[in-house]
Amino acid sequence: MASLHQLNSIQKLPHCLRLLAAGDQLLLTETAVTLVLDTESLQQLPAGVELLALADDLLARGLSEKLPSGVKGISDAQWVETTLEAERVCSW
Repeated sequence: MASLHQLNSIQKLPHCLRLLAAGDQLLLTETAVTLVLDTESLQQLPAGVELLALADDLLARGLSEKLPSGVKGISDAQWVETTLEAERVCSW
């Protein structure tokens, strides 16, 4: 696995997009989980980027049942595991 990009704010997405590459993972946390409803933004992701969203943040915003295909909800424990497996972690 290449890089794990942790995005916690929608406003930081343009900066993050410049460094995302195939094989990377993008984890949406905090208010950034609302991006799961923004198909236009999701279409900007490079091909081959795995999109993850923190399950507790989805639940807190009533989005758990609204995940589009291709978005995987993960637990806090899975987040830690994903972080440990990544070659690099970048927090936005």
